[in-house]
Amino acid sequence: LLQAGKPVFIDFTADWCLTCKSNELLAIETEDVANALLAGNVVAMKADKTVPNPNADQLLRKLGNSSASIPYYAVFPAGQPSKPIVMDGLYSSPDVFVKNIQSAF
Repeated sequence: LLQAGKPVFIDFTADWCLTCKSNELLAIETEDVANALLAGNVVAMKADKTVPNPNADQLLRKLGNSSASIPYYAVFPAGQPSKPIVMDGLYSSPDVFVKNIQSAF
């Protein structure tokens, strides 16, 4: 997808991660984020760490998350896959997600 120039949003998450679930409820799985993804034809993906996921851990480390901790999010802009926008922490609003997704297209 990145080589094809598509913008991509990755949500690194797990069923056991309470902060991840809170972010999903309050900030990610919202109409505002859905509209931003749709407007930019952004491909949304989840990297599920509910069970050990070495591929997700490897990508997290490549993105600068040396401990491969979650929650963590990456937006890869169209045509600039080497300049991802990364986010982590607790969010109570979709605003930062919308802003970063919109900057990817």
